[in-house]
Amino acid sequence: MRKPRTPDSELSELSRTLRKMRMETGMSVRAFATFAGFAAYTTYSYYEGPEFTAPEIKKAIRDPIIRAFVRLGFPRERVAQLGPMPPDLDPAQEKIDRLERRFDELEQSLLGRRAIR
Repeated sequence: MRKPRTPDSELSELSRTLRKMRMETGMSVRAFATFAGFAAYTTYSYYEGPEFTAPEIKKAIRDPIIRAFVRLGFPRERVAQLGPMPPDLDPAQEKIDRLERRFDELEQSLLGRRAIR
């Protein structure tokens, strides 16, 4: 049986922000954790839960989360709410990734689910 969702009022500001951003992706906690590269989704889910009350997310956890949101097209300014950006994030690559995602969206809307590539 699934554990009931913790109300936002019981979460820290950082946990609420993280949950809201993840929910905007349409991914489940498990799917986002996998996308971000975590072997166990519980590593990620802790930071969306009521147990997490620290003022910041540990760097080793924060960096993969931030990279995942950037790859999903979230603006840098918004992702920066989660903490300092990893120094190796390349703004030019982010733009290329966003353009590729936009191309894929347009391709799907024009051609349906058939991929040209």
